[in-house]
Amino acid sequence: MLPFKEGDVLALTQCIEIALKNQPTLKAARSSVEASQARVTQSRADYLPQIGLHSAYDRVHTEFSGRFMSSGGTTSNYSSGVNLTQLFYDFGRTGGKIEASRQNLTMSEYEALDVIQAVILNVEQAYYNLLKSRRLLSVAEETIRQREEHLKQAQAFYRVGTRAKIDVTKAEVDLANSHLDKIKAENALKVAKASLNNAMGIRTSIAYTVEDNLQFVPFREELTAVTEEALKNRPDALALDAQYNSQKATLESALGEYYPSLSGNAAYNLEGDEYPKDKNWNLGATITFPLFSGFATKGKVAESRAQLQKIQAEKEVLEQNVCLEVEQAFWATKEAEELIQTSEKVVIHARENLDLAEGRYKAGLGSALEFMDAQILYTKANVDHIQALYGHKVAVATLLRAVGRLTFSGQQSAISVQQTGDRK
Repeated sequence: MLPFKEGDVLALTQCIEIALKNQPTLKAARSSVEASQARVTQSRADYLPQIGLHSAYDRVHTEFSGRFMSSGGTTSNYSSGVNLTQLFYDFGRTGGKIEASRQNLTMSEYEALDVIQAVILNVEQAYYNLLKSRRLLSVAEETIRQREEHLKQAQAFYRVGTRAKIDVTKAEVDLANSHLDKIKAENALKVAKASLNNAMGIRTSIAYTVEDNLQFVPFREELTAVTEEALKNRPDALALDAQYNSQKATLESALGEYYPSLSGNAAYNLEGDEYPKDKNWNLGATITFPLFSGFATKGKVAESRAQLQKIQAEKEVLEQNVCLEVEQAFWATKEAEELIQTSEKVVIHARENLDLAEGRYKAGLGSALEFMDAQILYTKANVDHIQALYGHKVAVATLLRAVGRLTFSGQQSAISVQQTGDRK
C-alpha cells in the first residue's frame, strides 16, 4: 500500500523514503548483506564442536571350509552411537577464514550503502526534473496567454485599419506554435512523473504533486575539504578497504595450511548382534602435520598475494577517480551558480524589453515582428533560468554523491552498516 493518497503533495524526503522501501535494487542489496551474514556464521562453525549421531544395521554371512567339513552362519549386527570433534588450534587457518568473512560482510554493507546513495541521487534527479517540467509548462501557458492577448490587439488594429492583415495571420501562427510547445511541455511533464515513479520503485495512477523547492541555495564548501571527505567517506572506497582486509585474512588462512592442526575427538557407541549391546567409548586428540599437498598450499598463498596486490592497485585507481569525480561535480556546481545569477538578470531585462515592445506596438510605433522577438527572448530567458535552477540542484546532488554524503535519515533502517572494529 502506498504511503500517500490522491491529491497529496510529496516532499523530497517523502519520495526518498518511499524509494528506500520499494526500490528492487535495494531489496537485492539487502539480500546480499544477509547472504554475507550467513557466510560469517558458516565460517565460525569450525571453531564450534561438531556432534553427530549414527546408527547402522548389518546382515553378515560367513562360511568356514575345512578338509573334511564346512560350517558357517548368518548374523545380524546393530550399532549406534554419538561422536564429537573439536578443533583446538590450526595456526590461523580458521581464524583467517572467519576474519575474511567478517570483512566481506562489511564490504557488502558498504556496497549496499553505495546502492542507497545511487537510489537517492536518482530520486533527486527525477524529483527536480518533475519540478523543472512543471515550471516549463507554466512558461508555455504564460506564453499562450501573451500571444492570445497580442492576437486580440492585432485583430482590433486590423479592424480599424491601423495594421495590415499580415499582423493578424502572424499572431495566429505564433499562437498555434505556442499551443504545440504546450503539448510538448505536457508530455514532458507526464514522462517526468513516470520517471519519478520509477525512481521510487512504484507503479501508480494516483494523482499527486510534489513540493516545489527549486530555489537557489549556494554551495559554500571548498574543493579541498570535500575531496578529503570523499577519500574518507565514499562507500565504494570503504568497501574496497574491507575487500583488501578480507584478502589479507585469506592470505593468513592460506599460510596457516603450512602448519599442523590440533583437534580433539570423543565417541560413545553401542554395538552387537543381540541385547544388551556392547558399550564402548573413546576420548583422544589428533595432531595433523601437512607434509605435501601437491603444491596446493603454495598456489593458494601465491594467489592470495597476487589478489592483494591487485586490490591495492584498484584502491589507487579509485582514489584518482574519486578526486576527478569530486572536482568535476564541484566545478559543475559553480558553473550552475553563475548561470543562475546571470539568467536572473536576463529574465529581468527580457521582461523590460517585452514591456517596451508591447507598449510600442499598442502605441503604433513598433512592429509585430519586434513584439514577437521580445516575447521569444522573454520565454527563452525564463526557460534558461529554470534550466539553470534544475542544473544547480542536480549538480549539488551529484557532488554530494561523489563525496559520499548523499544520505537520508531513514537509510540506516534500510541497511545497517557496522564498522569493522565493532565486529572484533
